[in-house]
Amino acid sequence: VKAYLTAVSKGDAKTALGYIGSVPDKKLLTDAVLEESGKLGAISKISVKESGQSTYSGTVQATFSVGDRTVSTTYRLYKLEDEWKVTNGVTPISLRRLSGIDATVNGVSTSDLTNSYVFPGTYQITLDSKYFSIDGDAYLTIAASDDASALDTVKAKLNDTGVTEY
Repeated sequence: VKAYLTAVSKGDAKTALGYIGSVPDKKLLTDAVLEESGKLGAISKISVKESGQSTYSGTVQATFSVGDRTVSTTYRLYKLEDEWKVTNGVTPISLRRLSGIDATVNGVSTSDLTNSYVFPGTYQITLDSKYFSIDGDAYLTIAASDDASALDTVKAKLNDTGVTEY
């Protein structure tokens, strides 16, 4: 878990993905997205301790910082042959609220995504429209599955240019 979080903190998506099980969508699990995430709120102060382990599964308690926020979460692991894999290393997110508005997450277009996955980190949502802006906070820290619900509050609003054009 410490090696996984260290890879994420260094922006090394390939190494981080090697520590987790399979993921159906990797569009937001890239070095470029992690690099941007590190600029917005880097992962640091990683501390882990084993919580419990059996022959083929285990849990590890991790505490780390994402920007100025301290996060404590439990990672679940399973043993596959001779390797341990993190089962909940990435967080599933819903991008349905961004559908049809030419949004990007850390610079990656979400136009063909309704659901995706992200590493722990900080994410900026922007709109590629001169008529609409994000209503509210466009920066989200997603470090655990509970944080993904913050995307449910993201809304687009007509900005001053859009009002003038209308």
